[in-house]
Amino acid sequence: MCPFCRKEVPFDSWGEAMNVAEGKGFSDLGMTMPCCGRKGSLDRLDYRRPCAIAMFKIELRNVPGDVTEDMLKEAGRILGTGLKTVEARY
Repeated sequence: MCPFCRKEVPFDSWGEAMNVAEGKGFSDLGMTMPCCGRKGSLDRLDYRRPCAIAMFKIELRNVPGDVTEDMLKEAGRILGTGLKTVEARY
């Protein structure tokens, strides 16, 4: 969903933007929103479920509790990048 006008982004527009991003090695996730023409980013769309566009993943299993913001910040500081949690449900 467009973060600006809240309209659904058509799947073909999303797919085209993903193909362009892939061609750039995912170093540029920018796209023009087909609904309102504003400049946005694939990772800033409002997806129906939490997701992320990433170069790698860190998977935690059987964690006794929630991953806190402080944990994410410290791990991000160590890795030199921002981190985001996306919970998988199987």
